[in-house]
Amino acid sequence: MRKKIISLFVVLVLIITGCSTGKKNEDKESIISVAYWGDIREDLVYQTAIEGVEDVVPNTRVELHKYESATAFWSAMVNRDESVELPDIISLTNENHLEYIEASFLLPLDEFNINLETSKPSAVNVWNYKGKQYGIPLTASPAVMAINRDMWNAYNLGAYPKTWNDVRSISKEVEKYGVEGLIINTEDAYHLTQYMNSFGGGWRFGSAINSEANREALTYIFTMFDEGLAMNPKDEGYTWDGAAFADGAALMTTAGTWYIGLLQDEAPDMNYDLIPMPSRTGHENGTLYSNALAIRKDSEDPEKAAQVAQYMARPLCQKEFARVIGSAPADIEENNDYYQENPHMEHLQSRSANAEPFAYPNQSTQFQKNLSDEVAAVIYAPKPIDNSARAYEILSRLERAYK
Repeated sequence: MRKKIISLFVVLVLIITGCSTGKKNEDKESIISVAYWGDIREDLVYQTAIEGVEDVVPNTRVELHKYESATAFWSAMVNRDESVELPDIISLTNENHLEYIEASFLLPLDEFNINLETSKPSAVNVWNYKGKQYGIPLTASPAVMAINRDMWNAYNLGAYPKTWNDVRSISKEVEKYGVEGLIINTEDAYHLTQYMNSFGGGWRFGSAINSEANREALTYIFTMFDEGLAMNPKDEGYTWDGAAFADGAALMTTAGTWYIGLLQDEAPDMNYDLIPMPSRTGHENGTLYSNALAIRKDSEDPEKAAQVAQYMARPLCQKEFARVIGSAPADIEENNDYYQENPHMEHLQSRSANAEPFAYPNQSTQFQKNLSDEVAAVIYAPKPIDNSARAYEILSRLERAYK
C-alpha cells in the first residue's frame, strides 16, 4: 500500500510539474526578428506591418533589423559572426531567392497552412520552386517604362512607344535637341533582364541564356550606346537610374511601380507616366517583380515566425506598400483597388498576369555580376565592334558557365 501511495505521489508531482512547465513555456515571450533593406519608406511600411502583432500572436515580440541593401544583408549572412543577428523572417525580392533556396537557407512554408488563395497566382507561383512554397508575396509589380511627360510634350513626340524600335526612333529625335533619350542602368542586371524578357527571351533558370531573343536584346543595348542614344547613370554621377530620372537627366527609363513613391519624394512637380514595357514586336511579356516574406530554415521558432509573417503580409500592410512605395499589391482585392486608384496605370494590370519571373541561374549573384561586367566591357570598348557577334560570345560564355 505504501508503494502505491508513493507511486501516486510521484505521478501527481510529475503532472503538476509538467503543467507548471507547460504554463511557463506558454508564457515565455518569443522574439521574432525580421530583416529587410531599403530607405525611410521601407521603415514606415514595416513599422505598420508589425503593429498589433502581439494581439494576434500572443507572447511574441517582433524586432526589425534594417540593412542598407540586399548585398549588405547577404554579406552579413555569409560572413557570420557574433555581431550578426540571424533573422527569423526575411523580406526579399524574387531576384536572388533561388540561390538561397538551393543553399537551404530558406524554409518551405507548406507545413504551416498559410492561406494564399487571396493572392494573385502569378505572385504565388514566383515563390514556388519544385512544388514547394518559399515566400508569402506582398507585391506583384510588372516592370514598366517611365516617361517624363513634361519633356515628352515639350518636344511633341506623339504616341508613347510600343516597341524598342519606337524607343530608338524617339531617342534619335530628342538627340537633335541635346536631350538624352534612354537610361540603361547596366550596373544592375535587373534592367538588363527587362530587355531579355521584353524581347521574348529570358534566362529560364540558366537553360536558355544564349537564345536568339536574348542575343537580339543584348545587341539592341549595345547599339543604343554605340549610337549615343542611351546613358548609363553612373557616367553622369548618379547612383542609380531612379536618381537620374528624378533629376530629369533623360526622357525614358526601364523602371518599376516603386517609382511612384520615389518621384513623390524626389520630384513632386514632375509629370510622368508609367507604361507597359516596350517589346520587340509589341506583344511580348515583361517581368514580374515581387517582394515576399520568407523564413530562415534555422529559425528557432519557425511556427511563430510563420504566424508573424502571415500577419505582416495582411492586406493592410500591402496597401501601405502601395501608398508609401508605389508597389502593386499581391492580394487580389488590393491589387484591383490599386489599379482603380491609379487609372492611368490600369493598362499594366493585365501584364502582371503573364509577366515572367527573373529566373536567373542558381548562382544568381555571380551571374548578375558577370553579366554586368561583360556588358560594360562592350559599351566602354575603345573602338566599334560587331555587336551581334559580341552578344553571341557573351551569352555563349555565360551559358557554358551557368547552364
